[in-house]
Amino acid sequence: MSLFRAITAEEEAATAVIRALNVRKYPNAERLKERQHPHKAAIWPFITAIADKLAEKNIAMPTMSLRVEGEPRIELSIDIAGQAGLDQPFWGTPDEPFNWTFWSDRTGPFKPHDFSEELAALASEKGARDIEAYIADEANRRNQLLYASDQGIPSVAFADSLLIGRRQRVTVMLVVTIAILQTKMHQLFLVQCLDALLRTIARFDGDPLDMPTLDSTVPRLELAEQPDGSMKASIIRPVTGYGFR
Repeated sequence: MSLFRAITAEEEAATAVIRALNVRKYPNAERLKERQHPHKAAIWPFITAIADKLAEKNIAMPTMSLRVEGEPRIELSIDIAGQAGLDQPFWGTPDEPFNWTFWSDRTGPFKPHDFSEELAALASEKGARDIEAYIADEANRRNQLLYASDQGIPSVAFADSLLIGRRQRVTVMLVVTIAILQTKMHQLFLVQCLDALLRTIARFDGDPLDMPTLDSTVPRLELAEQPDGSMKASIIRPVTGYGFR
């Protein structure tokens, strides 16, 4: 029962992310269906793929803080010193937590990174033939606990670390939900990630996508993967009314 509740808590947290994207009317967010288990099960693997990419490029995981002056707000800061060629820490804090971009030049001119390689590697690590199979397996875990099969009534044994890990997933997704809802702005990295997530889901939903390009005029923190695999980071200076610090 504890594992079942942990799995359903993660599903509800993923539902919160999907609903938040729809409430804020992100482009094509309505294609994410909160009642479809594969859609909910895709949220955490995608977050994992992002974390894997940051780790691969030696970018420290962003730090989160809660600003309590005025209305409480989540703020995200990224140390881009290494990618900016600096010896001392250099923290970029966008005006909104995910109002930054991640570009890549692996296949030609710079374009938003789609995390497809990271998702494929994640599926391979889990023993799945592809990300579609991995997400389908994740979505089916609850049913495997609930229903008997040809092998009999299910029974499970697991360490406490599994429950702790699920709690961490829930916490991260709730933070993402709050960050989405705290502003009406369409934050650039969320637009980028939603595009990539929908393209991943479309591999088994079969829906063609026509995603808008990112608005490069919006102030942002920019991470760019160079053709040789190295990373460069820069802060695109904001217009009046926005700021990084």
